[in-house]
Amino acid sequence: MRVGLLGCGAIARRSHIPALQAVGASLTAFWSRTTASAEAAAADAGTGEVVPEWAALLGRDDVDAVVISTPNALHGPQALAAVQAGKHVLVEKPFTVDVASADAVLSAAAARGVVVMTAHNARFTPSIAAARDAVRRGDVGGVTAVRAVFCHGGPLAWAPEATWFLDRELAGGGALLDLGVHLVDSIRFVLDDDVTSVAATLAGGRDGVEEDGLLLLDTRKGVVGSLHAGWRAPAADFGLTVVGDAGRLLVTGTEARLQDGEGERLLDLEGYTDTVQGVFAAAVEAGRALPPDGHDGRAAVAVVEAAYASAREGRTVQVS
Repeated sequence: MRVGLLGCGAIARRSHIPALQAVGASLTAFWSRTTASAEAAAADAGTGEVVPEWAALLGRDDVDAVVISTPNALHGPQALAAVQAGKHVLVEKPFTVDVASADAVLSAAAARGVVVMTAHNARFTPSIAAARDAVRRGDVGGVTAVRAVFCHGGPLAWAPEATWFLDRELAGGGALLDLGVHLVDSIRFVLDDDVTSVAATLAGGRDGVEEDGLLLLDTRKGVVGSLHAGWRAPAADFGLTVVGDAGRLLVTGTEARLQDGEGERLLDLEGYTDTVQGVFAAAVEAGRALPPDGHDGRAAVAVVEAAYASAREGRTVQVS
C-alpha cells in the first residue's frame, strides 16, 4: 500500500508514520500546511517526496491511499476530494466537523467503491478491547449505565505548535470535538450500542472553543450515562465505567477490572495487538472498509453536534 500524508504534525509523526511502516506501507508523498513539517515527516520516514499542494498529492499515481491528519475543518473537504480521486482514506478524528460533511464523504465513497475509515484509535487500547469482550460474554449482565471521562491539560500541552486547536474556524469546536469523539466511539464499541439523545453543558475557553464539555446521554438499548471531555486537568485522566445488573467494569488506559459477585479481578489484556493503521491496511487489501469506518466516525460527530446544539439551546437534543 502506497500512502500519501495530508498533514504532518505531531499525530502524523508520532503515530501514523511509525504504525504505517510497521505494517509494511510505503510512504510516498507528504503535504502539510508548512513545508518544514512535511520535510520533517519525510525525514522521519526516510522515504517519499514533499508535495507543494495537497490537491497535487491526490493526483499522484504512486499514492493508493491517503491519511488525513490536518486541522479538523479540513478533514471533510480533503477526504471528499481524496475519495473523488479514487484514493482509499484514513481520516484522523474527528471524521469531519459536522454531519453534513460526513454524509457527503460517505456518499462519495459508496459511489467510488473506495475504503474510508476513521482513526478512532482508542478502541484498540487493550483495556477497551478487553472490556468489549467482557460485555459480549455477559460478565456484567445487562448493561444499565456507563460513565466516560477523558481529560488532560489541553492540546498545546501535547503539541505546543498546534495552535490551530484554539481557532474555531480550523478546529470546529473544543474539547468535545477533540476528546469527546474518542469517548463516544469507546461507548459505542464496548456496548455495541448507539447514543440517541444528549443534554450538554460547556465551560471555559472562548470564541466557540470550549475547554470542558459534560453530557448526560441515553442509548438505543436503554442505557443511561455521562461523558466528560476536558482540557483543564492537571494530569491525564481517562476512564470508562460500565455498570450492569450482575457486575461492573472499571477501565483505564492501562487496565480493565471486573467487579462481580465473586469479587474483583483484572481482565487479561494479552493478545490485543491491532492498530487502526493495521486494520486500514487490511481493509485496503480486502477492498472493503472495516471498523472503525466512516460510519463510526459520523456517529461520533453526530453526538458532538447534538451536544453543541443542546448547550446552545438549553434542552435535550436527539442525535441525528
